[in-house]
Amino acid sequence: MESGEKRNDFRIDVVLSVNLETNRQTLPGEIRDLSVGGALVAGSAVGIGTDVELEFELADGGPPLRLRGLCVRRTVIEGQPASGVQFLPDALSSQGEERLSRFVRRLERSRLAARAEREEEMG
Repeated sequence: MESGEKRNDFRIDVVLSVNLETNRQTLPGEIRDLSVGGALVAGSAVGIGTDVELEFELADGGPPLRLRGLCVRRTVIEGQPASGVQFLPDALSSQGEERLSRFVRRLERSRLAARAEREEEMG
């Protein structure tokens, strides 16, 4: 992602196991943040502009999601290489997009509720 570019989708911090596939190799990694538009994958070192496919589970009882994307950013997280992947517009079926959107919203609601509970306890 270019400097100054804005993300349109809400992102949530997560730790999800993922397989990142390129045309040459499959790399295990961890999704560290996720939205319906993309993900930040730690443990992967692919070049900007590389076409990738991510496969991961949402722990919602459904089958693993497989999404095609493009590496748009490289960075380092906790000493590990990481790739910012933007999902391609046709990467998900409408059903898959809805599952991903529900998952992100559910995590955010639970985190907001936990934060409100902590604030309430602190008085």
